[in-house]
Amino acid sequence: MKKLFILLLAAAVFSSCEGYRYDNIYEDESLFPSLVVKLKEIKELTATSATVSFVYEGEEAIDHSYVNVAPKSDPEDYWSITSSDNSREQDFFIGDLEPNTDYLVRAIFVFRDKSYDMSFNKPFKTLQQP
Repeated sequence: MKKLFILLLAAAVFSSCEGYRYDNIYEDESLFPSLVVKLKEIKELTATSATVSFVYEGEEAIDHSYVNVAPKSDPEDYWSITSSDNSREQDFFIGDLEPNTDYLVRAIFVFRDKSYDMSFNKPFKTLQQP
């Protein structure tokens, strides 16, 4: 009976996750308090660039990290910026952006054993051209 209950509970959890696309989930720390890769800040925002700062709050040894950036209108059209720095806090400069455009950014920290943790997508909007 106990095994049946556990199986039914697991099935309910997995079925409740159906339909979620990782591209469409935004960080809500009240729902995911154990999230270990978090956006610290978006700074130096201009019409064509931004610097984003992410922090890894876990215990694993970091090998490298990168961010995926995509226009919010087409999240599948993303590009990556890689850092070989293995510190727990990373700043990424994102250039060649379009003015007054909504983007999504997500950080991925890769560990020495090649496993990884990632943040949720975070939206930001570039400034208008002056």
